[in-house]
Amino acid sequence: MPLTRTQKDEKVAKLVETLESSGGLYLADLSGMTVEVVTQFRQACRDNDVHCEVIKNTLINRATTGTDFEAIHPLLEGPTAVLVANDEDAVAPARVLDKFIKANKLPKIKGACLEGTLYDENGVKNLSTLPTREELIAMLARALNAPLTNFAGVLNATARNLAHVLQEVANKKGA
Repeated sequence: MPLTRTQKDEKVAKLVETLESSGGLYLADLSGMTVEVVTQFRQACRDNDVHCEVIKNTLINRATTGTDFEAIHPLLEGPTAVLVANDEDAVAPARVLDKFIKANKLPKIKGACLEGTLYDENGVKNLSTLPTREELIAMLARALNAPLTNFAGVLNATARNLAHVLQEVANKKGA
Protein backbone atom coordinates (compact mmCIF):
# COMPACT_ATOMS: atom_id res chain seq x y z
CA MET A 1 0.00 0.00 0.00
CA PRO A 2 1.51 3.36 -1.02
CA LEU A 3 2.27 5.97 1.58
CA THR A 4 -0.08 8.92 1.91
CA ARG A 5 1.21 12.46 1.53
CA THR A 6 1.06 12.91 5.31
CA GLN A 7 3.03 9.72 5.93
CA LYS A 8 5.66 10.81 3.40
CA ASP A 9 5.97 14.22 5.06
CA GLU A 10 6.33 12.55 8.47
CA LYS A 11 9.03 10.19 7.13
CA VAL A 12 10.93 13.12 5.57
CA ALA A 13 10.67 15.12 8.82
CA LYS A 14 11.91 12.13 10.83
CA LEU A 15 14.84 11.62 8.43
CA VAL A 16 15.73 15.33 8.59
CA GLU A 17 15.70 15.15 12.39
CA THR A 18 17.89 12.03 12.34
CA LEU A 19 20.35 13.60 9.91
CA GLU A 20 20.65 16.77 12.01
CA SER A 21 21.97 14.74 14.94
CA SER A 22 24.17 12.45 12.87
CA GLY A 23 27.80 12.48 11.87
CA GLY A 24 27.36 10.76 8.53
CA LEU A 25 24.99 9.25 6.01
CA TYR A 26 25.73 5.95 4.27
CA LEU A 27 23.82 4.39 1.37
CA ALA A 28 23.71 0.69 0.58
CA ASP A 29 21.82 -1.63 -1.75
CA LEU A 30 20.31 -4.55 0.18
CA SER A 31 18.86 -6.27 -2.89
CA GLY A 32 19.85 -9.90 -3.31
CA MET A 33 19.90 -10.50 0.43
CA THR A 34 17.55 -13.06 1.98
CA VAL A 35 15.21 -12.07 4.78
CA GLU A 36 17.42 -13.90 7.26
CA VAL A 37 20.56 -12.07 6.12
CA VAL A 38 18.78 -8.69 6.14
CA THR A 39 17.60 -9.42 9.68
CA GLN A 40 21.18 -10.22 10.73
CA PHE A 41 22.38 -7.01 9.05
CA ARG A 42 19.78 -4.90 10.85
CA GLN A 43 20.74 -6.58 14.15
CA ALA A 44 24.42 -5.78 13.49
CA CYS A 45 23.42 -2.17 12.88
CA ARG A 46 21.41 -2.00 16.12
CA ASP A 47 24.28 -3.56 18.06
CA ASN A 48 26.58 -0.78 16.83
CA ASP A 49 24.09 2.07 17.40
CA VAL A 50 23.54 2.60 13.66
CA HIS A 51 20.09 3.52 12.35
CA CYS A 52 19.25 1.46 9.23
CA GLU A 53 16.13 1.98 7.15
CA VAL A 54 15.07 1.42 3.55
CA ILE A 55 13.59 4.68 2.28
CA LYS A 56 12.35 5.77 -1.13
CA ASN A 57 14.92 7.77 -3.08
CA THR A 58 12.53 10.70 -3.59
CA LEU A 59 12.06 11.02 0.18
CA ILE A 60 15.83 10.86 0.77
CA ASN A 61 16.26 13.51 -1.90
CA ARG A 62 13.70 15.79 -0.22
CA ALA A 63 15.23 15.26 3.24
CA THR A 64 18.81 15.98 2.14
CA THR A 65 18.16 18.97 -0.11
CA GLY A 66 19.81 22.04 1.39
CA THR A 67 21.93 20.06 3.87
CA ASP A 68 25.55 18.87 3.99
CA PHE A 69 24.28 15.53 2.68
CA GLU A 70 23.06 16.94 -0.64
CA ALA A 71 26.12 15.45 -2.37
CA ILE A 72 24.51 11.98 -2.27
CA HIS A 73 21.80 12.87 -4.82
CA PRO A 74 23.62 11.23 -7.77
CA LEU A 75 23.72 7.94 -5.81
CA LEU A 76 19.95 7.76 -5.38
CA GLU A 77 19.12 5.10 -7.94
CA GLY A 78 17.59 1.70 -7.31
CA PRO A 79 16.74 0.28 -3.89
CA THR A 80 18.45 2.28 -1.16
CA ALA A 81 19.04 1.56 2.49
CA VAL A 82 20.04 4.55 4.59
CA LEU A 83 22.51 4.00 7.43
CA VAL A 84 22.85 6.95 9.74
CA ALA A 85 25.68 7.27 12.21
CA ASN A 86 25.33 8.85 15.59
CA ASP A 87 27.30 12.01 16.26
CA GLU A 88 29.86 10.27 18.51
CA ASP A 89 31.08 7.72 15.95
CA ALA A 90 30.46 8.80 12.37
CA VAL A 91 32.43 5.83 11.02
CA ALA A 92 30.44 3.07 12.77
CA PRO A 93 28.25 2.34 9.70
CA ALA A 94 31.38 1.90 7.57
CA ARG A 95 32.69 -0.68 10.04
CA VAL A 96 29.34 -2.49 10.12
CA LEU A 97 29.14 -2.55 6.31
CA ASP A 98 32.74 -3.69 5.87
CA LYS A 99 32.46 -6.46 8.47
CA PHE A 100 29.14 -7.69 7.08
CA ILE A 101 30.37 -7.62 3.48
CA LYS A 102 33.44 -9.67 4.43
CA ALA A 103 31.16 -12.31 5.97
CA ASN A 104 28.29 -12.30 3.46
CA LYS A 105 29.50 -10.58 0.25
CA LEU A 106 26.46 -8.28 0.50
CA PRO A 107 25.15 -5.52 0.76
CA LYS A 108 26.58 -3.35 -1.97
CA ILE A 109 27.89 0.01 -0.79
CA LYS A 110 26.59 2.92 -2.87
CA GLY A 111 28.50 5.63 -1.04
CA ALA A 112 28.57 7.90 1.98
CA CYS A 113 28.57 11.55 2.88
CA LEU A 114 30.38 12.89 5.93
CA GLU A 115 30.59 16.62 6.61
CA GLY A 116 29.64 17.41 3.02
CA THR A 117 32.30 15.12 1.51
CA LEU A 118 31.10 12.32 -0.75
CA TYR A 119 32.85 8.93 -0.48
CA ASP A 120 32.59 6.09 -2.97
CA GLU A 121 32.73 2.38 -2.11
CA ASN A 122 36.53 2.40 -1.72
CA GLY A 123 36.34 5.54 0.41
CA VAL A 124 33.86 3.85 2.73
CA LYS A 125 36.16 0.82 3.01
CA ASN A 126 39.02 3.16 3.93
CA LEU A 127 36.83 4.87 6.52
CA SER A 128 36.12 1.49 8.11
CA THR A 129 39.82 1.10 8.94
CA LEU A 130 39.87 4.27 11.05
CA PRO A 131 40.19 3.62 14.80
CA THR A 132 37.25 4.16 17.12
CA ARG A 133 37.07 7.10 19.50
CA GLU A 134 38.14 4.89 22.42
CA GLU A 135 41.12 3.57 20.44
CA LEU A 136 42.16 7.14 19.57
CA ILE A 137 41.96 8.18 23.23
CA ALA A 138 44.09 5.17 24.21
CA MET A 139 46.64 6.04 21.52
CA LEU A 140 46.76 9.64 22.76
CA ALA A 141 47.20 8.49 26.35
CA ARG A 142 50.08 6.20 25.32
CA ALA A 143 51.69 9.04 23.35
CA LEU A 144 51.42 11.41 26.31
CA ASN A 145 52.66 8.77 28.75
CA ALA A 146 55.64 7.61 26.65
CA PRO A 147 58.04 10.52 27.43
CA LEU A 148 57.47 10.15 31.17
CA THR A 149 57.95 6.39 31.00
CA ASN A 150 61.16 6.81 28.98
CA PHE A 151 62.46 9.47 31.39
CA ALA A 152 61.81 7.21 34.38
CA GLY A 153 63.57 4.37 32.56
CA VAL A 154 66.63 6.56 31.92
CA LEU A 155 66.78 7.64 35.57
CA ASN A 156 66.49 4.04 36.72
CA ALA A 157 69.11 2.92 34.20
CA THR A 158 71.63 5.47 35.52
CA ALA A 159 71.15 4.32 39.10
CA ARG A 160 71.21 0.67 38.03
CA ASN A 161 74.41 1.19 36.01
CA LEU A 162 76.06 3.01 38.94
CA ALA A 163 75.11 0.16 41.28
CA HIS A 164 76.46 -2.36 38.77
CA VAL A 165 79.78 -0.48 38.46
CA LEU A 166 80.12 -0.23 42.27
CA GLN A 167 79.39 -3.96 42.58
CA GLU A 168 82.11 -4.75 40.01
CA VAL A 169 84.61 -2.52 41.85
CA ALA A 170 83.74 -4.24 45.15
CA ASN A 171 84.15 -7.65 43.52
CA LYS A 172 87.60 -6.72 42.15
CA LYS A 173 88.79 -5.31 45.47
CA GLY A 174 87.40 -8.28 47.36
CA ALA A 175 89.10 -10.79 45.02
